[in-house]
Amino acid sequence: MVLIGGRKKLERAAQDALGRAEAAEASARDAEERAERAQMRAELAASEREAAIARADQAEREHDQALERARETDAALEAAEQQARSERAELERELDAERGARETAELGRGEAEAALEAEQRVRAQLEAELATSKKRLDAAEKARDAAIAARAQSASRAANPRRKR
Repeated sequence: MVLIGGRKKLERAAQDALGRAEAAEASARDAEERAERAQMRAELAASEREAAIARADQAEREHDQALERARETDAALEAAEQQARSERAELERELDAERGARETAELGRGEAEAALEAEQRVRAQLEAELATSKKRLDAAEKARDAAIAARAQSASRAANPRRKR
């Protein structure tokens, strides 16, 4: 009678351990899914960063082109003083536009740097979550192995009962 009660307790303990192991495995899977979603967000941030860098590069090219046009305009100013005033006004408008483009480029560069920092933070978070997931998975596997061993031991004891004298 005592042996049967002990066996039931062992079986319940083994079942409880298996349940905890399954819950830990489910938790690990959830963590891996969160890590995958975070990785996708990191990839999206990286592509947004690349697009921002491309916009900044384009703005710099436009800026360089505008500077070259401004140099050409200055040469024309020396040739005809009367056209100089109208061309100067046009140049000032172009320079204002280029300042706007430069500010846009600087903002784009700032966005790219912010995106890079965000990507680095997400990457660090992903690595931490991955490490946590691995630890949980290892713990779940150990718990599962222990539960299997306990169940096997319980089955062995049930198959070979010892008699007291």
